[in-house]
Order: sequence, then C-alpha cells, then structure tokens
Amino acid sequence: MKKQWILWIVSLVFVVFVFQRIAEVGSIGVILSQGKWQWVVLAFILQFIYYIIYARLYQKNFDIIGIKTSWRHLFPIVLSSLVVNVITPTAGLAGIALFVNDARQRGHSAGRAAVAIILTWVTNYSVLTLIVLIGFAYLHLIGELKRYEMVGAFVMSALILFLAGFFVLAAKNSRLLHKFLLWLSNFANFIASFIRIKQPFDSDWAERSTDEFVSAVKNVSKKRKDLVEILGIALLLHLIQATILLCTFLAFYHFISVEMVIVGYSIIALFRVISPTPEGIGVVEGVSALFFRSLGISGSMSAIIVLMFRGITFWFPLIMGFLFLRRVIRENKKPAD
Repeated sequence: MKKQWILWIVSLVFVVFVFQRIAEVGSIGVILSQGKWQWVVLAFILQFIYYIIYARLYQKNFDIIGIKTSWRHLFPIVLSSLVVNVITPTAGLAGIALFVNDARQRGHSAGRAAVAIILTWVTNYSVLTLIVLIGFAYLHLIGELKRYEMVGAFVMSALILFLAGFFVLAAKNSRLLHKFLLWLSNFANFIASFIRIKQPFDSDWAERSTDEFVSAVKNVSKKRKDLVEILGIALLLHLIQATILLCTFLAFYHFISVEMVIVGYSIIALFRVISPTPEGIGVVEGVSALFFRSLGISGSMSAIIVLMFRGITFWFPLIMGFLFLRRVIRENKKPAD
C-alpha cells in the first residue's frame, strides 16, 4: 500500500508538471504532425538510440571504477533519473539517489557509485565544452558571437572545473573531500525521503566513502585507454543530438549548413546544462529561438524548430522515464541482499 501511495504522489506531481505546460505539449504535437514524417521518425529513432548509448556511457564509467553492470540494467534508471530531476529540481542530486541506491541494492559501494556518476558528468560535459568552444570560434570568425553566449561558455567551464575538483580533492585533500561528501549525503538523503525511496547514504557514509573515493580515483588514473573510449562515447552522444537537430530542419524543408547545426546544437546543449531550471525548461526554448532568428531564420520557423527538437529530446524521453519510474522505485525499495 505504501508503495502505491508513493507512486500516486510521484504521478500526481508529474501530471501537474505536464498540465502546467499543456499548451507547449499541444503545440509540439501539432508541429510533429506537420513535419515530413521520414525525418520525424528518424529523429525519434536517433533519440532512442541516444539513451541506449547514454546508458552505455554510464556502464563504462561504472566498470572503470569496479562496479560491473550492463546498459540494459541502467537504461530505465537513466530515463527515470530525468523524471526525478525535473519534478524535484535539485541540480541532478535526486537522480544521483536512484543510481547510488541501485548500486547499494546490488552490494556495491555507494562511494564508488558516486565516483562513476561524477566521472560520467565530467567526460560528457568536457566533450560538450570542446564542441561549444569550436562553435563559438566559428561565430567569432563570422562576427556573430554574442555576450550572453560567452557568459554561458564561462559558466559551463566553471561547472567542469567544479566537477573535476572532486578528483583533485581525492588526490590532494581528503579532509575537505570528506566535508563535502558529508553535505552531499545529507542533501541526497533529504531528497530521497521527499520522493519516498530508501535513503542511499547512511550516517557514516561520508567518512567511510572518502577512502573509497580516493581509491576509485586512483583506479581511474590507471585506465587511460578506457577513458579515451568513454570520451569517444560522449562525443558520439553529442553528434547524435546534433543530427536530430538537422532532422528537425529537414522535416520542414529548411536547409541549414553543417556548421550552423553544430553551433545551434552547442547553444541548445549549453543552456540546457547551465540553466537554473531543470533541463533548461523555458530558458533553452527562448535562447535557442533568439539565436536562430539572429541567423536570419524567421521567428515562426525558429519556434517550430526549437519546439520540435525539444519535443523529441526532452518530452519523449521524459515520458519514457515516467513509464519506467514505477519499476525503478519498486526495485530501489527492495532490501539489499
């Protein structure tokens, strides 16, 4: 009965979230129905493949720090974490609770699981930063680089340095790392209690996990070949998303150069990451439409492209994640073996 109430609460919050944006969802539905169906279908297929590869990226990072798993097992967790992060805007910490608790259920260290998640973020965002810098260099050459875009790139770089700081602390200052992990565990436990799943961290986790964190980071440093493969997977993910953006233009018979696709995607991805709203809701749509208009694309076409892209890359996986969430919460509440 308790599980049913938890699922009802989560479902209610999700329904409220969708209802608040029902006009946007309706507009996306109309736009998708008007696009050239071959390109629309291809975009959906690519997005599904994207999350398979995204689960593979998590799997490789879990493997590299000593937690054996499979992309099939992680696939529903990756999608469900999107839902949890959206309905409980906590800068991604709610999603961490799902991953860490799943690792604990399978008898693995929560500390090592946290290292794998942070490593996934660092590799993914590092590749994105490189794409953004290349795109912005092109904009600078053609005289179209705006100040808000430069600020966004600076914030993105600061985020990368912050995440990479975990690995620096593990190697240089374990005491400060312990203090931060203590705060992180308390906050993640609070979020887990809010969404009514088992708290992923016990009271002495920070102290116990600091040594595990240091050990895991040392293990990562010994597997440079695996890191190269991980960076390659991250690059493939961003290329798939850029291809989806190209499909949205082609679906409405609008030609755009490859350079502009890369630059347009870098703007969308950048502000999705640094936005104060979950997954860049509201911010990405506005900034992206403004950017495409600055390239000479009409306001109506810019809005159509952005809404279609967000419908495929945000709303589609969000719905899939909601369908998987029941299973993930149920498995997260099982007692550990």
